[in-house]
Amino acid sequence: RRAEAGLATETLIFPVAGHYRKGDGWSPTTHYNLGQVKSGVTPAATARAQAVVAPRLIAFLKSALKME
Repeated sequence: RRAEAGLATETLIFPVAGHYRKGDGWSPTTHYNLGQVKSGVTPAATARAQAVVAPRLIAFLKSALKME
């Protein structure tokens, strides 16, 4: 749908990363499998995904909000 509307789209897929991709890639991820909710993946894979996603999200927001 986005492509049909002429909107730029980038899909990032990290098959072994967990759902906690909202981090910055620098904060500890070792606590993600503690407690009742489990991420089900390795903390290292999640941290790598966060390190890629965080700067791209910021760039997207700057562009979408016309902050560049």
